[in-house]
Amino acid sequence: MTRLGVDFNEFPETLKLIKNHSQINCEGIYSHFSTADEGDLSYAHNQLEKFNAVLKLADDSGILFRSIHCSNSGALLNLGSKKNDPYKSRYDLIWSISIKRSTSEIRY
Repeated sequence: MTRLGVDFNEFPETLKLIKNHSQINCEGIYSHFSTADEGDLSYAHNQLEKFNAVLKLADDSGILFRSIHCSNSGALLNLGSKKNDPYKSRYDLIWSISIKRSTSEIRY
């Protein structure tokens, strides 16, 4: 949430700014998992928890997003993350060495 957007700790203040400016329309919200295809998924789980907290804060503030995306290929395969609009995994073309799934376990 920080590389291209709002830091998690700054999000409540950002929500106030959005609510006070009627010219701002929130089209969507997204995040990216930097470690979801690695062995230790604790950081990725933490990211997902924070993203869910941000969605709840926004919803409680009356701010709704048309598009929500918080998954990359690793998150789809390793975390089962469902916080995304339709998405096609790129792992059908390029396999990450650290993905621990057999081909028979992957369903379309």
